[in-house]
Amino acid sequence: MESPFGQIALLSRYILFRTPELKEQVATKVDPNVFYASRLVLVATATGFAAGAFMQGQLRGLQFVAENMHRVPKTKGGWYFYQRAKNNAVVEAAGIGGVKMATKFSFITIGYCVLDNLIEMQLGDRWTNPSVAGFLIAGGFSLYSRLSFGASRRALLVGTLAGTCIGLMQEGYKMAYGVSIKVPTIMLPKETVQES
Repeated sequence: MESPFGQIALLSRYILFRTPELKEQVATKVDPNVFYASRLVLVATATGFAAGAFMQGQLRGLQFVAENMHRVPKTKGGWYFYQRAKNNAVVEAAGIGGVKMATKFSFITIGYCVLDNLIEMQLGDRWTNPSVAGFLIAGGFSLYSRLSFGASRRALLVGTLAGTCIGLMQEGYKMAYGVSIKVPTIMLPKETVQES
């Protein structure tokens, strides 16, 4: 097996180019847990960017209106430049907010995947592992963010419930298809893929 960074670089090349040679290399050289974690991090990054861009863009639009309430334009050309300035401010804030939130989401997801794999190495493959990892990540996030008691309780509840849902979905997939969702079809022998 290659180092995790080498595996991630190989996965990146496979995602971009999708050649049969790269597919063969991914099937033999990449750990299934790294493949699974890379998919989760990619989805978390995209979700974080969308959420951050939406929230910050909306907030900056309202802030722009509040800041410029005292000098509302009175002509058609004035309204054009007002809206243009507002849209530019919204797009800039959305981009910055999206990148910040995507970074937070991806680091939280990387921590979750690392904890999930560590727990799996210690306890074996159980459906409760993601629940424990979600609880620990939510606890770490609560401590890092210095959340109040009520907010920490909600964060722990959401983290545990999200982990439990992930664990149950993994277990359901394993029961339905006979193979873990962490193992992608390109890593399975051809006989197994044709049977399912």
